[in-house]
Amino acid sequence: MMKNKELIEKVAAELGLPKGKARKAVDLVLMTLVNNGLEGEEFVSPIAKVTTKTIPAKSVHDEQTGQTKEVPERKQLVLRPTKKYLETLAS
Repeated sequence: MMKNKELIEKVAAELGLPKGKARKAVDLVLMTLVNNGLEGEEFVSPIAKVTTKTIPAKSVHDEQTGQTKEVPERKQLVLRPTKKYLETLAS
């Protein structure tokens, strides 16, 4: 699993940027995707599509306490590779 630090180092090396500027760029891209996704806005690139999925509220049984808990509705970001990108990988 790649960590944020490794991604920043890779971006800095690929673009010839200082790590501080690469960190700002990576943070800006990730925060923009998350914030726009939470507002319901989709992002589409040649590589991937980012959408938001709403997971409805539900009741779950906690086996440790034996109680039923309510889990509120939440939003989840979904990243799907595009068909074109998958075809590129396959070739």
